[in-house]
Amino acid sequence: PIRIHYYYLKNKFKNKNPMKNSFIPIDNNIDKTIAFAPSLSREFRERNFIKQSPNYIETVDVIQNLQKQGWNISGVCESRKPNRKIDKHYVKLEHPDFSLYQKNKKEGVTNVLVSNGCDGKSPLDVYLGVFRLVCSNGLVSRNQLEYEKIKHTQYNQERLPQILNSINNRTKILLEEYNRLKYIPMTIEKAKELAFNAARLRFGNEDIDTDQLLTVRRKEDEGNDLWTIYNVIQENLIKEGLLVNRNGNVLTGVNNMSNNIKLNQDLYQLVEAYA
Repeated sequence: PIRIHYYYLKNKFKNKNPMKNSFIPIDNNIDKTIAFAPSLSREFRERNFIKQSPNYIETVDVIQNLQKQGWNISGVCESRKPNRKIDKHYVKLEHPDFSLYQKNKKEGVTNVLVSNGCDGKSPLDVYLGVFRLVCSNGLVSRNQLEYEKIKHTQYNQERLPQILNSINNRTKILLEEYNRLKYIPMTIEKAKELAFNAARLRFGNEDIDTDQLLTVRRKEDEGNDLWTIYNVIQENLIKEGLLVNRNGNVLTGVNNMSNNIKLNQDLYQLVEAYA
């Protein structure tokens, strides 16, 4: 069914798709979105002999519904199988009325990330999160919604507007949750514990210096509150070239979109335990 979630490479997060997934910027234009991600088009999928569920929920229908609620398309990308066939697409949207502020300065904008496979075998997913401006990093929070999934069925096609109508209310709740993290102090011991557990999400039991995840890279990231430490750990854990192993080798980032989302969700679950 639709999953609305509150918004690498080794061991269980080993990247099965060696190609990087990166968003192409889109200025809220649905035609450009389809042009850069042709798998959004039913005609394209049929032309490329991609078999679809008879009750396939079109991503374009979801996007247009969200646009009516004030969301603007900001980016799009596709993922491919090792044989280079497109298997999934992602569309990212932002809402101008839902932003995160720090000391009266805009710190981030809320994101909705819509993910859908090309054949309808896996459910359509909607993830909620925040794009943090200072580090160009996206956070994805953990799922807390009445509808866990949206499978491609006739019933879900009919109730799609009802499902999506809860997005804006859920976004308000998400912002409240993120803002609450700013007022939770963290001791050095707790920060180190969180960094250690975060490293295990990505690397399992591999021996790396987990204190690297607490490296502050800009003035805006100085602080001992849970929100700040969460962002510092998230950036160091996911971005390219910020960590080294015990042999001094620079480690890759988390470039596969599915792995990125899963790791982000698991990290947020860790953070919630300290809230």
